[in-house]
Amino acid sequence: MTNILPHLGAPFGVGCTDDLVEPGLIPPRKFYIMFNAWMLPEPKRAALLKRFEAEKAHVLWLYAAGASRPDAGPRAELCGDFLGLTVRMDNTLRRPKLVTDKRFGGVEWTTLRKSAPWFVPVSGFDEVLGRDENGDPALVELIRRALPESAYRGRSLLGDVVAQGDHVVLVTPIDSSAPEGRMILPQVQVLRDLMDLHAVATFCQPEELEFENSKLKIENSRLVVTDSQVFHKVAAIVPEEIPLTSFSIVLARQKGLFAEYLEGTRQIGNLQDGDRVLLLESCTHNVTCEDIGRVKLPAALKKATGKELQFEVIGGQSPLPAMRANGDSPLRYALVIQCGGCVITAQQVKARLLPALEAGVPVSNYGLALAWCNGIFERATRIFRS
Repeated sequence: MTNILPHLGAPFGVGCTDDLVEPGLIPPRKFYIMFNAWMLPEPKRAALLKRFEAEKAHVLWLYAAGASRPDAGPRAELCGDFLGLTVRMDNTLRRPKLVTDKRFGGVEWTTLRKSAPWFVPVSGFDEVLGRDENGDPALVELIRRALPESAYRGRSLLGDVVAQGDHVVLVTPIDSSAPEGRMILPQVQVLRDLMDLHAVATFCQPEELEFENSKLKIENSRLVVTDSQVFHKVAAIVPEEIPLTSFSIVLARQKGLFAEYLEGTRQIGNLQDGDRVLLLESCTHNVTCEDIGRVKLPAALKKATGKELQFEVIGGQSPLPAMRANGDSPLRYALVIQCGGCVITAQQVKARLLPALEAGVPVSNYGLALAWCNGIFERATRIFRS
């Protein structure tokens, strides 16, 4: 198999099953091929399933994963319980031949030698991708477990808080960090979602917001969504009874981990002098003197906490530093703050934050952190918490 994988044109690594259950040893992956998971002790079974579920990873299990334990087996129910299938055990000594579905080329493959037992899926799967010489399922797929929900079900950004005909004000400052001649992706995504909802959206800059207030009756708006960088200006203008949030917070809720973000943001007040904060940016944009992650957010955190904090920024998909130098050393970071993640999927955001969560490091989001620094964290999240 390792001779074939290089021809796929995708990077891959090789490790042991024990490496997967050791926190931080193997970074999160999108796809795993499990060659020999026949014998799995109970703690390892649970640890593997927990990891794959947390990463929403695709997993190809070869042969009969989990069919035996050191104290029991082989048994059909052990394999079935582990994989979430109903499985039948066949003790016939034979060399099965797998023939894939025509959609996958009708490829035939025969085992090298006779052996037993063999485990035949009976039910619990979504689709048969290949059968043996007897016509029994030999390669099956659990689509709903293998794919993240976002792969087959779109999720509206604001569909549960905005209805058809509602008026929503979008506040978008234009400074040196704004791209020339276009809006940034989070603003475009929110606008498109509002159009799909048949809501009415109005764009303005912070300077025009007071004019917006007097001319278009902002008090009748369902929601105001602002760029996190101007929270302080917008919060002072928008009446308290009008729900207020930011583009980054809207994306943070869609990407999942919102409960963890809320809990982690409340830990900002516990930061101490010398604490290190890790900032994660999903894209590699051009940095300016008004950059939110490298300039504005660090300055806001220092001012709000009154502490001398240290900051480290990781951009794009660069490898993350370990949360600890080794297993027994103190945590390197007191807080991890993720950007809105507009250019990556929810699965990627979760995988990115998994090492911090496993190590017990609080996690937050750019918009939530800026809301906390401006003293409006509870207000900016109220519409989503209710």
